[in-house]
Amino acid sequence: MKRFIPARWNFTINPVWLLLFVISVFSLPVQAQTEELILVDEQPIPEGGLNKFYDYISENLKMPDEARQKGTQGRVYVQFMIDRHGLLSDAQVIHGIGSGCDEEALRLVKAYPGKWIPAQAGGKPVSVEMSLPIRFAIETIQAKK
Repeated sequence: MKRFIPARWNFTINPVWLLLFVISVFSLPVQAQTEELILVDEQPIPEGGLNKFYDYISENLKMPDEARQKGTQGRVYVQFMIDRHGLLSDAQVIHGIGSGCDEEALRLVKAYPGKWIPAQAGGKPVSVEMSLPIRFAIETIQAKK
């Protein structure tokens, strides 16, 4: 009786096939997480207006020590949801620059004390996902002090 010897493969991963596999797996429809996309008639705005919101951001923005020491500058993009009641939720950094700037941008958005006027679609309030760039520049923040 012959002894069983498993086959040995000289197997290498083709990067193109791997990429196609990853794309196909992540592009599968997810029923539970998707919502119907609609066009809104009016975008959400903070109570008191956008200028008040931007003033809050600029007055409360603190350059992290690590970013100041490393000279890190740039934009951090924060994504968040404004629900149909005007409440901000699900804030997350979608593009960061590191050195503590991502955490600072997230802190600012989450700590905003005002409420939002929700987006309107067909005369009804609707939830909307928004993205906000927050700029970190050493000279701008130092001039503010």
